[in-house]
Amino acid sequence: MMLVTLDIEKAWSEQLYESRICFKIEMQRVIECHTDAEKIALFETWKKNYSESRVNDLVKCAKDKVNRVKVANWEF
Repeated sequence: MMLVTLDIEKAWSEQLYESRICFKIEMQRVIECHTDAEKIALFETWKKNYSESRVNDLVKCAKDKVNRVKVANWEF
């Protein structure tokens, strides 16, 4: 029983880490966008590569300048 719990925790930990890396990279990409065309192109890329809920989360984070910079500068 304990081994199963540890395996589940490890899997969740890995998923959380990968999600944080994804957000960090994407927020860095947002910061690099300077024109509306670049931002629209990035949004279209997100729509192709991620689920609707992930895209919505990325957009929410990208719209908030303070959070966007915090996420882009996360240290792991």
